[in-house]
Amino acid sequence: MDNKLKIILIVVVSLAAINSVVAFFQKSQLKQIQKNIELSQININTALKDIQASQEKIEAMQKDISDYKSYLSNTQTTVEILNTKKDLEEAKARGVIASGLENIRHRLDSLKAEREKLISQSTIEN
Repeated sequence: MDNKLKIILIVVVSLAAINSVVAFFQKSQLKQIQKNIELSQININTALKDIQASQEKIEAMQKDISDYKSYLSNTQTTVEILNTKKDLEEAKARGVIASGLENIRHRLDSLKAEREKLISQSTIEN
């Protein structure tokens, strides 16, 4: 019986050793899986930070575009105001010229009438 006991003891010790080896490898694999999960979490956090930075850049660009749009709108309005003022000044100038031209025509007509009067007076006296 002593031999049977030795065999059983050897089998039990062998099974315990095999179980220890298997448990060790499982633990090692679990640690590797845990490391992979931690690295994945770090990568996710980095990606989130990159996305947030990109979103901030996009928001800044949208603000710049909005500011530029306002600047262009203001510039366009200013140009329209200046064009309207120029047109008004030109219209005033045409009005002054037309008024001045009308005054010159009246003066010319009166000078012609005066000349005719003088001519007729001078022919009567001769």
